[in-house]
Amino acid sequence: MGCLSQHLLTTMECVANDRLHTAQQRVAEYLLKHCPVDGGATSLRLPFQKSLLAGMLGLAPEALSRAFSSLRRVGVTVRGRIVQIGDVNALRDV
Repeated sequence: MGCLSQHLLTTMECVANDRLHTAQQRVAEYLLKHCPVDGGATSLRLPFQKSLLAGMLGLAPEALSRAFSSLRRVGVTVRGRIVQIGDVNALRDV
């Protein structure tokens, strides 16, 4: 029963996230969740293709590209699957 309850809460959070946050905010949240450091500059490798990430975040691939482009202003650059974050704290403010 506890496992089922936790699954329901996770699903509700996912639906709320899809409806209440912009594409830019969803991508920023994903990056922060998988970020190896708490502050400063860092980089991470996406574990799968961007098209899969887009689907996971409830976005079209084009919307994911636009979100990454808009995150450039806070120091996020993307080359293939490598994402470089210039300032983790600036990304948190998105």
